[in-house]
Amino acid sequence: MSGNLVSQFDLPAHYMSGIAYDNGDFWVAAYYNPDGQIYKVDNLGNVITEFPAPNTQPWDLCLENEYLWVADYYGNTLYKIDSSNGDVLESHASEYANPAGIVWDGSYLWYCDEGEGGDDYLYKVDLGGAGTPEIYVPNTSHDYGVVTIGDSITWNATIENVGTADLEINNVAFSGVGSTYLSCPLTFPITINPGNQIQIPLIYIIFPQV
Repeated sequence: MSGNLVSQFDLPAHYMSGIAYDNGDFWVAAYYNPDGQIYKVDNLGNVITEFPAPNTQPWDLCLENEYLWVADYYGNTLYKIDSSNGDVLESHASEYANPAGIVWDGSYLWYCDEGEGGDDYLYKVDLGGAGTPEIYVPNTSHDYGVVTIGDSITWNATIENVGTADLEINNVAFSGVGSTYLSCPLTFPITINPGNQIQIPLIYIIFPQV
């Protein structure tokens, strides 16, 4: 962890991307020349086994027990493959384009892609099929109009769960000009079931200065 080189070895190809540790050995992938090849090597770089990747641009891989997960960049797909022969067991489209990193933490699968609007996204995936919550706010702004000092006006903001698992709202935070006049009287966390919505009261009040 200090940055000193402990050991090194040559990889079986030049254009490599992704590495996964496997009980003393390593899984690595080539994305060019050859276009899409997966290797298992020992800690000296000797090839133990190899087989074609499910697609031509495996940019990262990880080990989930006896299975490999491969993120294919241009294929926009995550593949679960048999680590003994490379057979594809599952394939899932990434949320957005160009998935470039993937890891298994022992309970959940994590991966990243290019996301939307220039922002890269990181995802936590429940492989047990419990679904994914997704928040949707139909109206993202509100004009409270003229508010007399000492009076309050409440906007009931609608929050929807358009995903497939329970959505938990842990807090409401305010920022920007006038945010000190805003408050929310609810007690968190609040759970929204899939397909349901709630109203969150956002109170605007200007207290008189003393």
